[in-house]
Amino acid sequence: MLIKRKNGEWYPLHDHELFEDRRFRMLGFSFDDESIFVMSSHITGRDTLFKFNLERGELAGKVFEHDEVDVSGILLSNARKKVVAAHYVNDYRTYEFFDEDYAKFRKSIDQALPNRNNYLVSNTLNEHFAIVLSVSPDDPGTYYIFYNLPDQPKRLVEFGIPYPGVVPDKLSPMKKVRYEARDTLSVPAYVTTPKYAQAGKLPAVIMPHGGPWARDYMTYDLWAQFLANRGYVVLQPNFRGSTGYGSRYEALGYGAWGRSMQDDITDGTRWLIDNENVDSDRICIVGGSYGGYASLMGVIRQPELYKCAVAFAPPTDVKMLLKEWGDYDEYNWDYFRVAGTLDKKEITRISPIKRVEEINRPVLLVHGTEDGRVDFDHSKKLAKKLKKEGKEHKFVELEDSSHFLSEPWERHT
Repeated sequence: MLIKRKNGEWYPLHDHELFEDRRFRMLGFSFDDESIFVMSSHITGRDTLFKFNLERGELAGKVFEHDEVDVSGILLSNARKKVVAAHYVNDYRTYEFFDEDYAKFRKSIDQALPNRNNYLVSNTLNEHFAIVLSVSPDDPGTYYIFYNLPDQPKRLVEFGIPYPGVVPDKLSPMKKVRYEARDTLSVPAYVTTPKYAQAGKLPAVIMPHGGPWARDYMTYDLWAQFLANRGYVVLQPNFRGSTGYGSRYEALGYGAWGRSMQDDITDGTRWLIDNENVDSDRICIVGGSYGGYASLMGVIRQPELYKCAVAFAPPTDVKMLLKEWGDYDEYNWDYFRVAGTLDKKEITRISPIKRVEEINRPVLLVHGTEDGRVDFDHSKKLAKKLKKEGKEHKFVELEDSSHFLSEPWERHT
């Protein structure tokens, strides 16, 4: 993007000192043509929303910050020709409104659909009609048309559900928890408990999220509900390195693959055993992408805790993964985020494929042959090595499937 100085000269925005080294990131234009909205965590330690004046080439003040979590974005209203809100994710997406009329518009939806996550999927330019998706952790959601016509009562009309085969009454409740890691770090997490549980202590599944620079939050989760429906307590830890909790929390995960990030998952498992109605002899670790990697590292590092591992589309060879990214260089930023100060010889310590002899629990590998995020060879090569070493495992190849359990995008173009 080019911006213009008062003397009429143009220069790239990224050449401005505030935007060097990714200190500030552009979010979008305001409607006044003089400023843009930018975000940075360098001042508060959490992503905070600012305005940047294009004419003066300087910050024009802080717009909004949350005292616990990152600001995740802004909301523009074409009808009002302004940015009307900032949003953030604490346990679910929440808005800080800047426009009183728009706040009334959105709050009227929340009042009609209380105690739920209500997402505005789309709306007409004049905001007289909108499509709303209303979801909760134990309800996959309902689509509504919201009528917001002038001088008429506001109303919601149901017009569809995304998962017609799912019966909300059979779904399980989710609750937020926190537990203390071994270094006293407070780790946020979610626990889903079977609605119709058997008597006695219950089996459990530990389900680390992918990314790993992502996070779980309080909403309908297909995997968690499927497992809870089958009688498992499900723990979803937002281990260090997870996004949304500020730059320090995320940075604690840099160079922590297979090490302190894994320790957080282990400590969460032990917390679950001590604090929930869980059978310590019936716990499995399950995940996709980085979560699959963590599942494999779980049975490698803590075989006494886990009876099995399920890994969907896992990176199994860190060296190979970094080469695929084009980042296999010890001085590269992504190399540091994954491996930290480990040199290229030491990187084998955090690669499941290099530690197959330590896998002494059953492993289920699932991978799509057209995965564009984590190459299919990661699972194929691990399965071959598991077979050679005589390790109990099953490898499921999903023909023509991608990293997200869908067909390749090219098939739809």
